Amino acid sequence: MSAERHDPWNRRCALVSGSLTAANSQVHRALEQALERHRIEVMRCDLASARSSFASFADLLRRHIDDEETLIRPWHEAAGAEAPPPRGGSADIVDREHDKLRRHLEEVDRRLSAMTEASSAASFLALLDRQKVLVDLLEHHDTRETDLVYPCVEAAMPADARERAADRLRAPLD
Repeated sequence: MSAERHDPWNRRCALVSGSLTAANSQVHRALEQALERHRIEVMRCDLASARSSFASFADLLRRHIDDEETLIRPWHEAAGAEAPPPRGGSADIVDREHDKLRRHLEEVDRRLSAMTEASSAASFLALLDRQKVLVDLLEHHDTRETDLVYPCVEAAMPADARERAADRLRAPLD
């Protein structure tokens, strides 16, 4: 695909970064911090705290994904219908990443559920190693949304819809 094919999308979205993008970034920072707290509990081999902190992280991530699919995806599709998104910026790719994130949440939850207070330090280390995939996926997903998705969604949305969506994205942080 040529750069010219994507130029309308890029030109329209390149300079947009407002309240909706900022709200998404705030949620992503909160997710990173929650996952870090959880991973510290895993490093301490504190199973009860690790389970609790993971449940908090997973709830926040699931809610954020649900909010994005409800509030952001329709506008993302509309922006893509006007001009094809840049490579890696399609709604389908974001959907697949959301599915991967959900699968990783389920996998970590299963692994945590299978552990006991008697689990070895090596078991906790193996969990941390496996969670690195989740850390990397979240980082990659955040970059995709920040660079390719949210600026164009903001450009497509009316100001009032943008502000309502930003408030709803931030709601779990209150």
